[in-house]
Amino acid sequence: VIIRSSLNINNVSLYSVDGKLINIYKNPQTTTLFTLNIQNLAAGLYLLKIDAENKISTKKIFVRR
Repeated sequence: VIIRSSLNINNVSLYSVDGKLINIYKNPQTTTLFTLNIQNLAAGLYLLKIDAENKISTKKIFVRR
């Protein structure tokens, strides 16, 4: 998954649909582009919490296998 933002992305938190935190991915370069590897995720619905310059946005992603 490629995440683009007009702001610098600090980190991305990945949650299961029931709200369980799966992982927090730090953006080492703090850029406006972030690539998230989802190859190890099971099929299903997930939530991404994106922290970009202390502004939080949430996105849904659906993984199909």
